Amino acid sequence: MPSSIKWVFCKKNLELHTQKVYDAMVSKYPDEKFDIKDCPSKDLCSLCNDVPFVLRNGAIVNAKDAKDLYFKLDNGMQFLTDKQLVDIPPAPPAPPKEPAAAKPAAPKAEAAPKAEAAPKAEAAPKAEAAEPATKADETPKLD
Repeated sequence: MPSSIKWVFCKKNLELHTQKVYDAMVSKYPDEKFDIKDCPSKDLCSLCNDVPFVLRNGAIVNAKDAKDLYFKLDNGMQFLTDKQLVDIPPAPPAPPKEPAAAKPAAPKAEAAPKAEAAPKAEAAPKAEAAEPATKADETPKLD
């Protein structure tokens, strides 16, 4: 089963470094699509001469030699071919939907009784303004 991974090999890099990697990947994963382009990106022009690399979904995967590149790519592909550790069961079927007219109307819930209002706190009695509070207030004022 082919995956959604897009592989792009550089033609010049194939000639210099990655021909064996390309051949091994094509033979091990025949369902995958491997593209070869003259220059996959202008940003990679100097990389073609230096190290083996491949573009996987637009990202550069490189290594110090072809053997290491193959191991990197093969390890990255194992998730597609290896057996799953846990079997994932199929999703349960959805329950059939009934037409709206066939459902009986649900009885309306009675209004919940209101909580009793909390008693209000009584205000403290105010001191009468007519009574003087101190002796100084008792003495008459001289104008």
